[in-house]
Amino acid sequence: MSEVVIELACLDDAEILYNLINDVYLIENGNTGEQFKTGTRYHSIDSIIAPLNTKNVYKAVLNNIIVGVIVWEIEENNEKSLFFGPLGVSKTHQGLGIGTKLMKFIEELAKEKNKTQLNMCVVNHRTSLIKSYEKIGFIATGVTEPYYEPQYLTRDSTFLFFSKPL
Repeated sequence: MSEVVIELACLDDAEILYNLINDVYLIENGNTGEQFKTGTRYHSIDSIIAPLNTKNVYKAVLNNIIVGVIVWEIEENNEKSLFFGPLGVSKTHQGLGIGTKLMKFIEELAKEKNKTQLNMCVVNHRTSLIKSYEKIGFIATGVTEPYYEPQYLTRDSTFLFFSKPL
């Protein structure tokens, strides 16, 4: 297998990234239909343009194909932390270590920016993903938030927030 390369995403990648993010989260959250996309943070191609413009989106590329994505931001209320999400790997490329490579990349990026903490959130019913994050050092903060637009979901969903010291 060729080497996966993590590189800065650009505006030309917007449609591919939009589809990747929504396809991964649509499947993983057990939701179906275009109506689900209406209720997500990335509800249109335009909604991913702002993070692309601020250079806060990186893509994982394998054989000239975008197979993963990670979006990040410096938290307004905590300048020492970097928040990331979504992190997604295309369904056909999961299990190849691409998600792990994206995680290592974001940790290094945070350290380069002198951040001492990584923060992220996971939907409550994604128990296997929660266990995976806990295994690599993330700790539940006790903070929760309702899903963006719960009327578009097929089951109750809440965001659980996690933190990892660097």
